[in-house]
Amino acid sequence: MTVGLLALGAAAASLPETLRASPFAALSPRLMMKEPFREEALRDFADRADTFQADRWCSVAALQGAALLRAVSAERALSAGAADADAGLEALKRSASSLLGCSPTLGFAWFALYWVEVNRFGPTERALSYLEMSYSTAPREAWTALMRNEAATRVLALVSSQVRAEILEEWRDLLKAGLFDHASRVLARADVARRETLVAALTGLDPDTLKWFPSYLGRVGLELELPGIRDDPSAERDRARRFR
Repeated sequence: MTVGLLALGAAAASLPETLRASPFAALSPRLMMKEPFREEALRDFADRADTFQADRWCSVAALQGAALLRAVSAERALSAGAADADAGLEALKRSASSLLGCSPTLGFAWFALYWVEVNRFGPTERALSYLEMSYSTAPREAWTALMRNEAATRVLALVSSQVRAEILEEWRDLLKAGLFDHASRVLARADVARRETLVAALTGLDPDTLKWFPSYLGRVGLELELPGIRDDPSAERDRARRFR
């Protein structure tokens, strides 16, 4: 997998200027799927991203790939407590700003600016305005929601009622899409008050939608009473039933 990323980087260096966008565009789906890459491969590609952005070539797919690359690197640096973590945040801010300069309605880019701001200075008024723009421009974008929803639920008490409603509707959409593994981790990382709010937001969902959710919650050590769901031994029985 790392070889693939390095090959993309080499291609980006050798292509004519008008074609340099292609390797970066190809990078986006691989990063969205959380394909693992070694740190040196990410750094090599990031160096080439600097050159690409300096050329001011406006390709949404390519700039998005570069911004996703910066996001992965910045997140790793923060998690590791690296000394250059702030430099990584600044690089992500530049990438997101370049992306918005090319297409100002990309919710991912606005969320990236929010993430940079909140990691540097906390949930400031500016940070919350970036989050509001992210929901305003991309309220129903699945891959953005997977990155955004957990972070957004942490500031439910600070956002406007409209943004709060969007965050909770996005949370419901994750469950309606069957993304139970992701949703269970969101609840596991939430404090008690936020967890109660998220569970209450499930009121009105079709019970069949939530039928399998308790088993995923059990995997992260949670046993919660969900709206409209009673203990149903058939779920466990159905899972153990032999194929025939």
